[in-house]
Amino acid sequence: MKPKKAIGIDPDAKGFKCILLEEGMKKVEGKYFTIASEDLQRFVKWIQSLNDVIIAIEGANGQSKPIEQTLRSRKIVFHSFKASDVEKYRRAVMGENKDNDRDSEAVASLALALDDQDRLKNYKRVWFPDEGLQLSTRYYARLTKNKTAEINNLWKLIRSASPDLYIELKGGKKAEKEGKKSILNNKSLLIHRRLGLYSIP
Repeated sequence: MKPKKAIGIDPDAKGFKCILLEEGMKKVEGKYFTIASEDLQRFVKWIQSLNDVIIAIEGANGQSKPIEQTLRSRKIVFHSFKASDVEKYRRAVMGENKDNDRDSEAVASLALALDDQDRLKNYKRVWFPDEGLQLSTRYYARLTKNKTAEINNLWKLIRSASPDLYIELKGGKKAEKEGKKSILNNKSLLIHRRLGLYSIP
């Protein structure tokens, strides 16, 4: 059985340091990539050449965002650790000294340790957009927005055409003072133009 491997990634403002680590804390390889598109492509090719490897990143949604976006676009699963957790682990296992190499190594080592304990899955980031669901969500949001706008316009029409009816539908004269809600619970009633609301004198 081949030893498990993990890539630990420590991002900075311009790029990220990667350390490839095997079980037993054996450092296999170290690489640095910038966040330039060409370098990100080289990073992906390197990962894909390694086949079965755990990918772990220090931090999330900050300096690591270009890396996350690249991995997600290729449907590559990765794991994220809080910087504070990585620092605690590094101090406990590797000592106080801090630099990009040691941080990357600590991330990879932490990933392997958590994998051995069957806890790595708690840090997995598996978010890939579902295009069909995205379209449905946008359609629903558009319908909801249109319905709300229609209801608001019809409330204005009722208020303009018959202030007394408007007040009654809103719960009566005391409703506002007493904090009562509108007596018209089914507001979808307002969007049915067959009621003749547009013809109120």
